[in-house]
Amino acid sequence: MALDFPTSPTVGQQYGGYVYDGTKWKVSTTSTAPASVQPTPPTNPTVGDMWFNSTDGTMYFYYNDGNTSQWVESRAPITANGYYSPNYFINGAFDIWQRGTSFSSQGMTADRWQSDTDKGVTNTQQIFTPGAAPVAGYEGTYFIRSAYGAAGSYGQLFQKIEDVRTLAGQTATLSFWAKVGSGTVSVIPGVYQSFGSGGSTTVAIDLTAQTLTTSWQRFSVTFSMPSVASKTIGANNYLAIAIGRVSGSSAVTMDIWGAQIEAGSAATTFRRNGNSTAEELAACMRYYQTGFILYDAGYVPANTPIGNSVSFPTTMRTAPTMAFSFTNTANCRAGTNRYITALGFGRVALSNSTAAMSGYDFYTADGEL
Repeated sequence: MALDFPTSPTVGQQYGGYVYDGTKWKVSTTSTAPASVQPTPPTNPTVGDMWFNSTDGTMYFYYNDGNTSQWVESRAPITANGYYSPNYFINGAFDIWQRGTSFSSQGMTADRWQSDTDKGVTNTQQIFTPGAAPVAGYEGTYFIRSAYGAAGSYGQLFQKIEDVRTLAGQTATLSFWAKVGSGTVSVIPGVYQSFGSGGSTTVAIDLTAQTLTTSWQRFSVTFSMPSVASKTIGANNYLAIAIGRVSGSSAVTMDIWGAQIEAGSAATTFRRNGNSTAEELAACMRYYQTGFILYDAGYVPANTPIGNSVSFPTTMRTAPTMAFSFTNTANCRAGTNRYITALGFGRVALSNSTAAMSGYDFYTADGEL
């Protein structure tokens, strides 16, 4: 929409989000225009416009960050003493990769993110060239690349958010940056309310299709999250959001970064779920974590179980399943040719004769939904 600026303006005069400085019109840092009061964002906004969402009582400003223009939620400043994030996704910037950096089949990928397909897929960690991240002023480090095979009909990347009540009955907005390796590809985001063991039947809805190109773009979809009224909620219930579902039998390579799911009618500036990479890691460790156990038990009889304990740095969502990397020829040993022969919850067993037992072993604890 072209602006018909006033002729013969005076210094300080404002119009459509701009202010006249005596020489030219500049983007104004303030706005004299009254806020639009309505349930959906105003059409054809200009920088500096304000909008009051009459549904949820949130105030927005239309802002240009040097890269794109968008409605930004008005909030108290983020300071060293506090942090606000609207993002229900954990690891939306794909900073945390505890399980590895390359996955040759569907299942868990970067922390909290899962891949599901009948095509065959390889998911890999990719590194942004410094200065090439898609958002000016936010230097993203990693993004995820999903390379789907030609055989099959669908593929998607999704996250399970603990508690099916999340955003239920509210207006919500999903946003993410994405691109494809070649051509254009249509993806259909999806929402799945799983009511858990003994709960109601899963509710699934498709959102508006988005067309990806070979350039990074931010996509956003606003929708009404189904209510959980009259539903039965069972154990291990969750809300799953698929940020991209590709269909058809063609091979597709899709890159994704900056995923955000939030309450409200507009996509706000991307934020991590946590204030820092350390806080994001702690949030991820509620569901999956790795560590090591140190054994130093002195002299014990052969084939005698001994006790030990693991103290998790972060409380996990549920009692986890655990796996150990120990083998009979590495890491843990008890004197010459005397090895730990078995690992289990809270104990190990020694072979051969009485010996001094010491060593360590790495473990993983999985408490995913």
